[in-house]
Amino acid sequence: MRRNQKTFISSKYLSMLGSGTILMVLTTMMGIADTLIAGMMLGESAVSGICHALPIYSLASFFAVFLSYGVPIIYAGEMGAFRKAEADRCFGVGLTVSLGSGILMFLFVLLWGDTFLRVYHPGIQVYAYASDYLV
Repeated sequence: MRRNQKTFISSKYLSMLGSGTILMVLTTMMGIADTLIAGMMLGESAVSGICHALPIYSLASFFAVFLSYGVPIIYAGEMGAFRKAEADRCFGVGLTVSLGSGILMFLFVLLWGDTFLRVYHPGIQVYAYASDYLV
């Protein structure tokens, strides 16, 4: 096979690479915008509150990126090997795990979000901002 020949797997890889790059740039810009706007409009306590809540969002984005990039790669590999049943099974498992982890993260924030924020021992105003940002 020629080196520059475009295959199904290479086109899927390039499309995922492009969308992943755009996703990471937009996520970074969103985080910068949150802290910049909060700093300019609400003050340094709001920025501190956002920084207190960011570890939870970082953990959630880790699972989202892990699943949204891993499953399509496996799916494309199985489809490329002409194993449609296995590809569909991988897609189903990925969808189930994605939904399950989303529900678990929601329940974690709902049930233990305040406890997580209190671990840092923030001031009253910082805690209020962090709690508002988290919810």
